Amino acid sequence: MPILSFEDAVEAAKFVSASTPTATKSKIYGLYKCATVGPHPKNARPSAWSIEARMKWDAWVANSNSGKIASEEAKVEYTELIDSLLGKDPSSAHMTEVELPTIDTPTTTTTPPSMKESTRKKTSSSSNAAQLGFEQIQQLLKQLETEGKVLRDDMREDIKHALTSMQTELANVKKTATETTDYARQRINSVTDRVGFSFKFFSYAYLSRLAFALALLMITGYLNALSSNLAGYRNPQIKITGPHWAKGTTTLPDIGHDIISKFTLRYLGTEYIDWFELPDHFVDWLGTCMVILIVLSPRRFMILRRLPIVFSGLNLLRSFTVIITSLPDASPECAKQFVRAGKGITSYKDRNLEEAVIKSIQRAWLLVIQPGKHITCGDMVFSGHTTFMTLAMLVFAQYCYSAHPNSKNKTLLACVRYVIYVVWAVGVICVVGTKLHYTLDVFLAVFLTITTWNVYHDAIKYDALKQNYSVLKWLEAEVIGEIDDEAYSAFQKKIK
Repeated sequence: MPILSFEDAVEAAKFVSASTPTATKSKIYGLYKCATVGPHPKNARPSAWSIEARMKWDAWVANSNSGKIASEEAKVEYTELIDSLLGKDPSSAHMTEVELPTIDTPTTTTTPPSMKESTRKKTSSSSNAAQLGFEQIQQLLKQLETEGKVLRDDMREDIKHALTSMQTELANVKKTATETTDYARQRINSVTDRVGFSFKFFSYAYLSRLAFALALLMITGYLNALSSNLAGYRNPQIKITGPHWAKGTTTLPDIGHDIISKFTLRYLGTEYIDWFELPDHFVDWLGTCMVILIVLSPRRFMILRRLPIVFSGLNLLRSFTVIITSLPDASPECAKQFVRAGKGITSYKDRNLEEAVIKSIQRAWLLVIQPGKHITCGDMVFSGHTTFMTLAMLVFAQYCYSAHPNSKNKTLLACVRYVIYVVWAVGVICVVGTKLHYTLDVFLAVFLTITTWNVYHDAIKYDALKQNYSVLKWLEAEVIGEIDDEAYSAFQKKIK
């Protein structure tokens, strides 16, 4: 006979060991349902997805089919099963409740006094075991809390150490980056100082003036090309009838042509230098030398600002002189444009003013972009070839000097300048010798170019003159001069 009553067994079932097999737990549930509700109603078995409900359904059905359908028999077997389970491990610290439906209420029955006494003793024993289990659980929780605190402290120290290490590494990286940046900056400054370069050249104040100078050069260059093309349509063909020594000629009398023709007749057998492209070669040679000087010079940005301004003024002046008065072209090559296989004036000269203007506007861009590949005739009075060669010569005369007075390159640079002077002089003579221009054209070009260059460079030295011209005052502002001087002074220090 069981020691516990059914009601005490139901209460004691809450403290069955957690390690009790699942089959035993299912049997406890099935006996409880048979004892309190009765046989299984044979309803549909729950879905396989509802594992807990399915196990309860199977446990109830299994006990209903085993013959324990009488509630009293089920209660007795239920009580005996609980009693046996509690007797195996009465002091287990891992006790748990058996899942029972809370809606089911066990039926109250009358119990004899002797059984109640024994039940109270058994219940007291079970309560002591449960109390002991709770104390052990509390101790375990305290232990876990203590260990967790220690673990948190250890983790906190580890994290703190890791953060400190990261800060140290970041500080080292930052220090290394700063040192590398400073070293790179020093090296860059050293290199830029050696070539007379400063990053202030890229400031808005400097670049705006440089861009203005280059834009002005492009505009005036186009106007010069346009006038030169229009001059070709207005270029007249003449035939001199007197005096007798010039009778029958088609060009104006020119002393330079006469002098050079004496030499060419003696040494070349022709009245002039029969090499129409020779002046273009001198322009290319001197232009290339000038570009090399600008690149190598510590004053390169100063030259790039001032050279376009002077060249723009000369282009503007030439665009008026070549079109205002049209002279017969001195070149024999240009004279051929008037005759086409003996049939008279070609259609090139017969265009009306409107056609000539439209054609000149289109052709002027080609002349600006590729000046050596497009011939212009009739643009007399002011020699464009001589103007460019003279500018190249003046750049060397003004800026091809050593930055240090005791430099070993002083003699070498002087030799370079004199070579350029000789090349320039030969090029100017070839312009006259090939009859590309009259001697007057070359003389005016040399005079006006040198005068314009000197006037500009003299004007920027005196504040009184700069104050009278707002454009000049803006182009050669004090801040621009300071940038040029700063870069040049650093260059001078490096080469000492």
